[in-house]
Amino acid sequence: SRLKTLHTTIERRYRTNLNARIQSLRQAVPTLRVVDRAAAIKAGEPSPGGDASDPQDHIDARGFVDGVKVARKCSKANVLGKAIEYI
Repeated sequence: SRLKTLHTTIERRYRTNLNARIQSLRQAVPTLRVVDRAAAIKAGEPSPGGDASDPQDHIDARGFVDGVKVARKCSKANVLGKAIEYI
């Protein structure tokens, strides 16, 4: 039982760290920032990471931000995929 508790604690720490890194990556990729800001505006919350009218995050006529198509949702897999596209 003690080993199971220790394992659970280690796994929780691992997940927390991984989720924090994914959140940081989400704020670093312009196409994902646009999705986060749009969701915050829709919910009536302050925009995460700055003003929604930030010129560097402008969506062009084709639906791209900085050469990457805007994501529809921000799952962990989407965050990693859009980060790879952006790089």
